[in-house]
Amino acid sequence: MSLSTLNLSLIALAFAALAGCGGNGDDTPSVPDAAPIIPAPGGVYVGYFQEDVTNNPEDAIVGAVVLSVPATDANSGTKLSMTYAGCQTSNFGNDTGIKTGNAYGASWSGFLDATAQSGSIFATYDPATGYYSGVYSNAKGKQLLNLPGCSQYYVAALGKLEVFPIEKNLPTSFTLSVSANMLTWPSVTGTASTLVYVLDPVLAQSGILTPIKTHVMLPGTSTSYSLATAGLSSGKEYVAVSLLSNSSSARLAFGSKRFTAP
Repeated sequence: MSLSTLNLSLIALAFAALAGCGGNGDDTPSVPDAAPIIPAPGGVYVGYFQEDVTNNPEDAIVGAVVLSVPATDANSGTKLSMTYAGCQTSNFGNDTGIKTGNAYGASWSGFLDATAQSGSIFATYDPATGYYSGVYSNAKGKQLLNLPGCSQYYVAALGKLEVFPIEKNLPTSFTLSVSANMLTWPSVTGTASTLVYVLDPVLAQSGILTPIKTHVMLPGTSTSYSLATAGLSSGKEYVAVSLLSNSSSARLAFGSKRFTAP
């Protein structure tokens, strides 16, 4: 969905809501007012994107998503970073997102393994669950990237994403711990793969540079990751993130943890 389409959609929804409210002059019962939209809180959200497994059954990839949104509605000011598992040194990013109440839409762009990519994102915030969920698309559609000396893989045309407030864990019993340079998390039955990444929350808020310091995929049996090689600065605060997925690429558990590098 393009930003212009998103704007039109939001306007149409607002018009429909106004038209559905009371104020009719006949005896027809008025339609009850819709429940007020609870705006999404501002701040840094951390999460993941998952390529659509039907569109890309060969090697549907999961990656990191970090989203910073303003506290109030805004047509700019949102910051997005998406990290893809390849040999690239660049990330997707944008600062053209639109936050309207509990809806978020954006166009994204960037370089993936020296190929220019772009697309759109639409997500909604659910106050009952406390996080955003949505979908994204790639304007170039499904592609095969062949990288000599690195790998060969497909990029999907679309996928889903979820982003959560920092230190919101699903389930609540799934908690991360950091001791010295070791990140640990509980094992979950049925885990096939584990995504781990570490981000700088200050950079995430500013959106000037990519906030993601390290990003790795681990076997499902993993319950720890050494932060010694993540290039962290002693005494600085970071956020560690872990996502556990099953063999169908569905989320089993997600968690994040603030910590200070030793």
